[in-house]
Amino acid sequence: MNGAIVQQDIEYLTPIPYGVSVTVRYRVASVGETSRTTSLEALSADAVAAHGEVVNAVRNEDGVPTDVPQKWTDHIERFEEGPVDVASAGQ
Repeated sequence: MNGAIVQQDIEYLTPIPYGVSVTVRYRVASVGETSRTTSLEALSADAVAAHGEVVNAVRNEDGVPTDVPQKWTDHIERFEEGPVDVASAGQ
């Protein structure tokens, strides 16, 4: 299995100057039939400086979209310590 970023949307709320320490927090927001959406926050000086979403599509070895394996959804839910929004994942 491979993957590809098919959409990325980041909104910067404040400038993040070069050299400033940044903490990025990610979590899986949802799992679709052939993709997963990850939410992110970038913190600078303990304040949210940016937030956004990244959509990763699952591809087989030939680059063709394929279903998110149920095994992946199970691992994500264990990591997130609870269910995520799942729409026909791994079916």
